[in-house]
Amino acid sequence: LAGAAKERGGVLYSVDSAASSIAVASKLLADRNLGVFARFIVGQGEQFLTRFDQPIGLLYLDGGDDPGERAGGDRWRKLLLQHP
Repeated sequence: LAGAAKERGGVLYSVDSAASSIAVASKLLADRNLGVFARFIVGQGEQFLTRFDQPIGLLYLDGGDDPGERAGGDRWRKLLLQHP
């Protein structure tokens, strides 16, 4: 996705609650000279989206391993419908 962001003049935002996952992803992109096209945030996706005020061209939501998270599709849909 960072490669696509580079080609299109965009930025990839990656949000994960695990700092270790963010560290691995950041290193992988840096090793491929794609780190400048990505912003990494340690936190919860829902909280991030409530504060994110830029247009979203592509959104990938990873539902996580908790069945309760996967059951919250209506909550995500409502949140995204309110997004600018």
